[in-house]
Amino acid sequence: MILYRWVFNTQLSRASTRGHTVFDPEKSSTFQTLEGATFNITYGDGSFASGGVGLDTVDIGGATVERQAIGLPTEVSDSFIEDTASNGLVGLAFSSINTMQPQQQKTFFENIAPELDEPVMTALLKSDGVGEYEFGTIDTSKFTGQMANVSVDNSNGFWQFDSAQFAVGNGQLRRIRQAPTAIADTGTTLMLVSPEVAVAYYEQVEGAVFANQVGGFIFPCDATLPDLSVAVGNANLATIPGSVINFSEVGTNTTSGQTGRFTLDAWLSRMTRG
Repeated sequence: MILYRWVFNTQLSRASTRGHTVFDPEKSSTFQTLEGATFNITYGDGSFASGGVGLDTVDIGGATVERQAIGLPTEVSDSFIEDTASNGLVGLAFSSINTMQPQQQKTFFENIAPELDEPVMTALLKSDGVGEYEFGTIDTSKFTGQMANVSVDNSNGFWQFDSAQFAVGNGQLRRIRQAPTAIADTGTTLMLVSPEVAVAYYEQVEGAVFANQVGGFIFPCDATLPDLSVAVGNANLATIPGSVINFSEVGTNTTSGQTGRFTLDAWLSRMTRG
């Protein structure tokens, strides 16, 4: 997950902030610069942000933390600049991997957890509508069936769990040998999987071939994609419908699904389709 909160702010150039909602520290009566502190982070897709750090009151739907550390980047990658629907990132990982220097800072969730009715957070994310996060409660009206409890290994700072099996479509369960663990990450719409899973998946897609020029598999836009099921813990499967696995359009008649990557837009955001 993302390590901390950072926001588009007035220290970025006007060209960088065009189309974004911009935080102005001078207009906040509760803002305080954290002297000498910096942050510098690079994400799995190569995007990045870096700059100084401040403290301010952060309110997310009524869950409020005073003196929350906030990254104030002076530089962000083009991918963030071009995504005008996003104005920053909220960190929900464990504070042990916070990259703020010279002293690590607590994440929003670690700060707010003691004040909540329950130290929990939930995500309800949709491909065809507005999603939501809730802090401090589990709304049982928003899911069906029995809730599964899966142990999390936080030794690496992430919401990490065992994920050692997968199935393509209605096929049998297969073991994942190269990377039998996974992390839940609200910072991306991609699902990163072992090469063995990607190869097995695309073997079931008619016309799919690996294309070096796009760094992944391509297939006809009218191809029928099978579902993908992956283990969450040792006794539960999560199934991603094939209808939402397309990643992006490339060329005229093909669609790319990056090698080892699938778009979880059933939960997050709908991507371009051919």
